Amino acid sequence: MRKTLLSFILCCSVLATAYAQITVSRDDMPAIGDTIRVSTALTTQTDPALTGENYTWDFSELTPVSQRVVSFVSPTSTPFFYQIVFNPATANLATPIDALDFLAQFQMTDAYEFFKATAESYVRPGYAVTISGIPVPMKFNQPESLYKFPLTNDSPKDSSLSVYSIQFPGLGYFSIERNRVNEVDGWGQITTPLGTFDVLRVKSTIFEADSLYLDSLQMGTPIFRNIIEYQWIANNMSLPVMSISVEEGIQTITYPDRIENFNTLVVDLGADMEICEGEEVELSPAVSGGTPPYTYTWSTGDTSASITVSPSETTTYVVGVMDSEMRFMMDEITINVIPFPQIKLGSDTLICAEHSLTFTAPVIYDELKWYVNGVLISQSGTFNIDSTGIGLGQATIRVEFSLGQCAAWDEITVGFQLCNGLNERRPETARVYPNPAGAWLGVDLDWQDGDLFFTISSMEGKTIRTGSINLRNKRANVNIEHLNSGFYFITFHQHHRLASARFIKD
Repeated sequence: MRKTLLSFILCCSVLATAYAQITVSRDDMPAIGDTIRVSTALTTQTDPALTGENYTWDFSELTPVSQRVVSFVSPTSTPFFYQIVFNPATANLATPIDALDFLAQFQMTDAYEFFKATAESYVRPGYAVTISGIPVPMKFNQPESLYKFPLTNDSPKDSSLSVYSIQFPGLGYFSIERNRVNEVDGWGQITTPLGTFDVLRVKSTIFEADSLYLDSLQMGTPIFRNIIEYQWIANNMSLPVMSISVEEGIQTITYPDRIENFNTLVVDLGADMEICEGEEVELSPAVSGGTPPYTYTWSTGDTSASITVSPSETTTYVVGVMDSEMRFMMDEITINVIPFPQIKLGSDTLICAEHSLTFTAPVIYDELKWYVNGVLISQSGTFNIDSTGIGLGQATIRVEFSLGQCAAWDEITVGFQLCNGLNERRPETARVYPNPAGAWLGVDLDWQDGDLFFTISSMEGKTIRTGSINLRNKRANVNIEHLNSGFYFITFHQHHRLASARFIKD
């Protein structure tokens, strides 16, 4: 009989433990003077949508990438103009925030989020910021409902439709319409880096329409947002012990945490830069903190620690850096490009001695100078060069040009060679072999047997050697063993006949 009674008591105890549920009330919400350290993580291996009765969630693997302290103050400690709108009838809690994500286009200071906590509910009546020195309290026409008390597993769904609009004089118009539906969709136990808690799981579905019209652009930008918020709420914790919001597949994870001794990963690409069109610039982020080694991902697709870019128009570059513990930070830099048409002379070239090259500037420059072999020749928008004064040689052409604050230069080497010879005396083509040649260069010429005179010149037109050989059976040989390796011209003449060829000395 005693064994039966003991078994019955143990069974009831197990059932009571397995199905224990909590009730959330006003006492589990923040109060004035609360300060809570909150960590932010990037990703979780646990699907936040999974839920159920007596469910177990495990987020113990989360690693914070940053921390902040959330503090709650009295609305009477906020700027005076905020207090007029968010008076005691409207709000009894406020928390300073960095910015409002739905007003990211504006520079703002003194941003606050306001709440009202009562025995029946916990609501958000609105926000307040200062834009361009002007206080802007943003009170919804109806407070956004966050929780209805008492909150239990059997609590019905609740919803709210909150609307706010404002005209910014000289700036534009903004409105926000937020529809929020809350439901308790599970309960059980959750483990976070801070500990293990009995919780209710609240899922909130948010449909938001933001409208922004800027006077300067004379156009509006409607933005439609669909956000799913998952919150795990425990007793006596003031904030949800885990909060995950999902928007367009991107998760934002926050949770109360202990102080972490970690080096925040910092990525800094520096200030925006201004360059002239055609100029190159190296982008290399300064990275500190976190745990090396780092991996890099650029908006260009590059994965190196630095990139060299030469944008043709103003471009913003983004780099993401991840450390060995999967902490991730991003930074961006805008390269403002000043239009600057360039003179491009092209690659080095070799042309016939009787030909010429013409270069034309694409625009009228403030200053334009053409140089040949270091000597200033012209400052005209069009420049022509031929072999006059150069001969069978090479010339280095350099152009320097500037427009406004931009300046650049380009350089090309032009070589002149015999092609069809001078019009007065056109040379024939001599067949020389082998080519390349070693100690001896053979030549075939359909000329008279007898003395044959030759001249060997460098590609620059400088005479290297002259001499005569004997042409027999239309063939002759030239001793070139003392020539240095390189390219050469050889010219043959006999009586009034002239022939030439090019050869390579090994």
